[in-house]
Amino acid sequence: MSTEDAAARLVRQQFEYQSTGRHAEAAAQFADDAINNGRPASGGRVAGIFATLAEVFPDKRHDVEELVSDGELVAARVRFTGTHSAMPSVPFVLGGVLAGVPPTGRSVSVAHHHFFRVRNGRIAEHWGVREDLEMARQLGILAPGPNPALTPAAQPGA
Repeated sequence: MSTEDAAARLVRQQFEYQSTGRHAEAAAQFADDAINNGRPASGGRVAGIFATLAEVFPDKRHDVEELVSDGELVAARVRFTGTHSAMPSVPFVLGGVLAGVPPTGRSVSVAHHHFFRVRNGRIAEHWGVREDLEMARQLGILAPGPNPALTPAAQPGA
């Protein structure tokens, strides 16, 4: 039995719509005056972002790993997976990390953390934090970072 409230169900549905290519339905969940990461996010603008994500990662999934809600606020921990298959037509999507990067054909699996404010049954605000550097590493466009466990400071007695 689910104990999710209406706001949490809307957010879970948002990720399901995005994962199944139902971008118009996902965009329609955003209020006309919605804010996305501090910028205006009308339905048309959000739909463009979703379409760009789908062209770059046509097999993308947003699997909800944890969802917490408190009234109109919803936090989601999501696993994003997909295969890098194209350059984004909108360069700022994914923070611009993939702007001008030819498709690598590699798959990614990274954490995303999303925060939503839901008012009157629609998303009024969205704030997303993604592991873009890890995504770039998995795609081979950024060298792997140092492993802190292998540094001399992490050695016993160092």
